[in-house]
Amino acid sequence: MIEDPATAKLPLITLDERHDLKTIRRPNNEAVIWNRVLPRGVEEWLARVKPEYLPTARYVLPTTQIEACLEALFDSSGMMPSPQRTWLIKDIEGLGKEIGAIFSASHVRLRVEAVTGDACRRFHIDTVPARMVCTYRGPGTEYGISDEGVDPLEIYHLPLGLPMLFKGLLWEGQHTKQLKHRSPPISGSGITRFVVVMEPASADPDELTPYDSIFDA
Repeated sequence: MIEDPATAKLPLITLDERHDLKTIRRPNNEAVIWNRVLPRGVEEWLARVKPEYLPTARYVLPTTQIEACLEALFDSSGMMPSPQRTWLIKDIEGLGKEIGAIFSASHVRLRVEAVTGDACRRFHIDTVPARMVCTYRGPGTEYGISDEGVDPLEIYHLPLGLPMLFKGLLWEGQHTKQLKHRSPPISGSGITRFVVVMEPASADPDELTPYDSIFDA
């Protein structure tokens, strides 16, 4: 576990191991961050990938099918196989399986998105039990403490490649609901972000949203 002076006054902690993300369950943690650095080759490769080769999709699927899903998505988008692509797929798969383990969920909701506009530009808390966000290309998620309708006085920026797991409005248990986040405003900048979002999900068809698709390998 790492103490980050820049965020020491926030109800979150940074961690040095992926499996420590489970500390999100502690009452005083509104969010947890896995502190790491993307492999240099992966970061440089993703920065060079043409935006049209970055897929956008949303699926509910078993954690055991994340790799197959991503392989199919990247193939269909035209992203050529490479060691860097393999690393990216394995990394996302590892995060998804961690989410499944933390919440005893056999399925996750996986969203991969190439973002060019101001998606979710208002600071908010997601209407889910918990959600993980990781930006692999472009500016990372912004977050801070705020009251309803007011932007944080201090805004923090999640570094590239660091997964952040937030408690949502539907979290069962102690929750201050003060730590809010948003996508960084990039409209008109020419920047393309590549973001992966995951959360525990149910395979029950009655619990799917209108935006969900089921992945079946």
